[in-house]
Amino acid sequence: MRLVHPIGEGRPDSLDLITNGEVDLIINTTSGDLSARSHKETIRACAERRGVPCITTVPGAAAVLAGIEAVGRPGGLE
Repeated sequence: MRLVHPIGEGRPDSLDLITNGEVDLIINTTSGDLSARSHKETIRACAERRGVPCITTVPGAAAVLAGIEAVGRPGGLE
């Protein structure tokens, strides 16, 4: 896990890391203000172009984590 600069507030930001192939999974929940929603869509579009999964809700992130944990347990893929 790595926290990064918000878009436009320092480098590298999330778009830099996605574009450079340094990201395997994105969990991006936002506060709901206009700039956050705009950045959310920009990040999602960049992730889609690079084939990086992008989770945008806390319940979605919890479900993905549960799945990853299950696969890591003995017999997880059976």
